[in-house]
Amino acid sequence: MTNKLLAYLEEMGIGHNSFARKIGTSPTTLNRILRQGQIPSLELGVAIHLKTKGAISIFDWVSAIEPDIKTTNQARNPKKTTQKKKS
Repeated sequence: MTNKLLAYLEEMGIGHNSFARKIGTSPTTLNRILRQGQIPSLELGVAIHLKTKGAISIFDWVSAIEPDIKTTNQARNPKKTTQKKKS
């Protein structure tokens, strides 16, 4: 995911330290989310959703990890391949 939250904060002119306080986390944790791609906890994701009035949805974080989920599920449950019988 291109970091929508970083773009949102820049567009709205909101400082990172100020936003971190508003969502109840440390500037260090917010920096990890903004710069290192860390996925926030569910609680923090909801706080971000609420403070941005839904501009950054909790579902944005889910879609960010979706490819990993698909890969993991495929590794656990590979599709069975069946060959058609020739008539």
